[in-house]
Formats: sequence, structure tokens, C-alpha cells
Amino acid sequence: MAKDLLFVVDDDPHIRGLLTALLEDKGYAILALESGEQCLEKIDESPSVIFMDMVMPGMGGEETLKKIKSWNLYSHSFLHF
Repeated sequence: MAKDLLFVVDDDPHIRGLLTALLEDKGYAILALESGEQCLEKIDESPSVIFMDMVMPGMGGEETLKKIKSWNLYSHSFLHF
């Protein structure tokens, strides 16, 4: 059975690492990214859930999520922190 792919998007390496470790311990496949731009570059990997920081340098979480939603390609679940 394939593991669900989750994105962890945060510019803070400590938060990104902590969430990645916790979720991997629960058996999820994680793609850890440090920016909204990186998230958009990888979105074709169809994550089941995206954990995204709303305030990041460059493209923040809100702008990134609006762009993803505008494409109407995926039915993602979004958790904001």
C-alpha cells in the first residue's frame, strides 16, 4: 500500500524538521519544502495534505494556496499554521 504524500512547507528549518519527523513516524511520506514557490514547483506530485506556514519570505502561504485553488486541478486538504 502506498503511503500518503504530505507536504510540509515552512521557511523555518526547525519547524519543518519537527513536523517532518513527527509525520514520518506516523508512516507518511513527506516532502519538506521551504517556500511557496517550491510548493508550486512540486504540486504535480499531488499531496494528500499540505501543512503550510502562512507567513514566509517571497510567496507566503496565503498567496500560494490561492494560486493552487485557482488551478482547480486538485482537491487538497489544507492546514494552516
